[in-house]
Amino acid sequence: MSSQYPALEWISLRHDGHSAALIAQRAGVSAESVRRATRDSGPYPRPSRQLGRNTATADAVNARTARWVKLRQEGVRTTDIASREGVSHRIVSRATKAHGPYPTPHPSAEVVSSWVADRRAGIASDVIAKAAGATPLAVRRAVKPHGPFPGSGSRIPAGFLGTSGAARLLGVSHPTILRWQKAGFLPNPDVVTGSGRRLWREDSLATWLSTASLQKCPRCGARLRRPRAHLSQTRCGDSPA
Repeated sequence: MSSQYPALEWISLRHDGHSAALIAQRAGVSAESVRRATRDSGPYPRPSRQLGRNTATADAVNARTARWVKLRQEGVRTTDIASREGVSHRIVSRATKAHGPYPTPHPSAEVVSSWVADRRAGIASDVIAKAAGATPLAVRRAVKPHGPFPGSGSRIPAGFLGTSGAARLLGVSHPTILRWQKAGFLPNPDVVTGSGRRLWREDSLATWLSTASLQKCPRCGARLRRPRAHLSQTRCGDSPA
């Protein structure tokens, strides 16, 4: 920093919401040095600007919640709001729950068309409902005028993946995905069907992959938690994925 009194600047920055780690990175010192120099001038607000990411301020969160509540009051589904905002529908549900009750959402013509297509493809109503955040009854009522439909099979709605699809997306084997799931390494599924089948949204897994502590095998392209163990296995191919 250019100032002759960096501690005074650090104190000001911490009061403005900068984290000690972010200040330290910019100043070329350790985070502990920043904390030690500013400790006696606290307390400080929760950092809204952190190293590698930004955290929304309380005002921003309140404004976002108010926007979501208004949309839900207008009958917009939590899944639709989540898709627009690029977040999980669970985040929308949790943020708006205390401000309800809300009217029963009316699916749009586009949504009904997608449900009809899924039913014609043999996807069960309860699977469609769980994926859409709706009730099976709402799905059945919406698609009934467009039937009859074939018997329900084990197909997955568009945009969702089971364990096999997740393995393909993440570039690992199916047994590896099952081990990750058992160990709790994978994110929680977005949908669990009535039969216990776990489904993930493709965008949820893609977002998780961008932050997961995985490395890519230089030989076969597999995503790895333990690269050394993988490379020592004879089944690792020599050609990149």
